Amino acid sequence: LDWGSGYVDENLEELLRKVALAHVQPHDQWMVQIRDVPGAGPRLRLPLPGGRPRVETKIMTNYFSIGLDAQVAINFHSNRTAYPSLFASQIINKAWYGVFGTKEHFEQTCTGLNKVLEVELDGRPLDLPDIQGLVVLNIGKCWGGIDVWTDKDEPPAYPFDGLFDLVGLYSSFHLGTIQIRVGSPVRLGQGRHVCIRILNRNKRLPRVPVQMDGEPWLSPTNTEYDITYHRQVSLLKRSSDTVADPTVEALVK
Repeated sequence: LDWGSGYVDENLEELLRKVALAHVQPHDQWMVQIRDVPGAGPRLRLPLPGGRPRVETKIMTNYFSIGLDAQVAINFHSNRTAYPSLFASQIINKAWYGVFGTKEHFEQTCTGLNKVLEVELDGRPLDLPDIQGLVVLNIGKCWGGIDVWTDKDEPPAYPFDGLFDLVGLYSSFHLGTIQIRVGSPVRLGQGRHVCIRILNRNKRLPRVPVQMDGEPWLSPTNTEYDITYHRQVSLLKRSSDTVADPTVEALVK
């Protein structure tokens, strides 16, 4: 946690010193169960014996999102797979992310996303605004390690308090304002359980982009994502303490 957006030619001894100074922090993980929406259309997953629905389970550590930012990630990953030589460094990769973000700004592929989603937060149905992205956040930094919340915002959920933040994105331009720290996502609530159903209500969205902890995919409609608390793990959080410690110095030499 708080290690920045990535490793870029940092002195290895200095990096090891920071690791040795880091402290252990508890971190929530969340279970994401994926299944067909009951009675919403043809089954996409063959049922188990006895007619019980087949459930796919994933574990979320940092974030889960549906919509525009997932679409940008899909464009990035598909092009990097097709043309790996064009993605040779972290700086170049960030530039490509900017290109695909701009492309999404003009194409608006996730317009009407709110109309195909049904969301229940802790059992309470939500009336979504006209958003193009929906994000379940377990951390305060996202989209390249930037601070999601500005000082004027109310305190977000912490990554170890058993709560997540559910937020929305109006557009790729709105996401850009967050990345340059002049905007914030739309707060939809905090909770311990969210059920998100992607329904077949828009011919422009036969499949909807989804990503979890940086892994993107295209989700078919009539799919339900049910997110609940799973467990708590221990992670290393970068310390602001830079005072030399004899024990640390011995470890890195």
